[in-house]
Amino acid sequence: MQDLTGALLAGGTGLVGGQVLESLRRLAVAPVHALARTPRADSEGLHWHDWAWFDADPLPECAMAFCCLGTTHAQAGSKAAFAAVDRDLVLHFAERARAAGVTRFGLVSSVGADAGARSHYLRIKGQVEDAISAMAFDALHIIRPSLLLGSRGDSRPAEDLAQRLAPVAGALMAGPLRRYRPVGADKVARQLVHAVVAGEAGRHVHYPWLAGKIKNA
Repeated sequence: MQDLTGALLAGGTGLVGGQVLESLRRLAVAPVHALARTPRADSEGLHWHDWAWFDADPLPECAMAFCCLGTTHAQAGSKAAFAAVDRDLVLHFAERARAAGVTRFGLVSSVGADAGARSHYLRIKGQVEDAISAMAFDALHIIRPSLLLGSRGDSRPAEDLAQRLAPVAGALMAGPLRRYRPVGADKVARQLVHAVVAGEAGRHVHYPWLAGKIKNA
């Protein structure tokens, strides 16, 4: 592994973001500067900040950054509000991280992400992947999970039902369909963190249920 000097994290209070924090802790990555709308109390090696801090100069020198931001159309209330978080805020974070000297970037995207997709959700995810790829990070690792499994703090009835059906659905997804299997947030976080910390150069796309990765995908 390369040096473990510092990390920026957006979305640290979310389902995957919380697990990313745990993985960073286990790998002794410090300090970690986590952004949240409602920052929590600091602990050893972990510093919580609001977005006003993030827009102030200078940012601390960090080797890597992780973006786990994400909402849903239902939570956001409209397509425009969804895009403001899942595209605009994500790109703002990536741009600021790049300007601060971050060379390794980890992004939580979605299976099916494609800037040309008919689905608004997948189209936004694809636009984000393309834009961040153009920022020329030394190492960019994108992970594309399907339905995320885990306990959320908010209520998402459709996802709650899907989680109950996930064991049966996952068992039916074999071969190329493995990438669509529901997956635990902890698995997604571990795979992403280990990839970014290892720091293999280039753009890499990871699917949690597939072995290896797709370089320059």
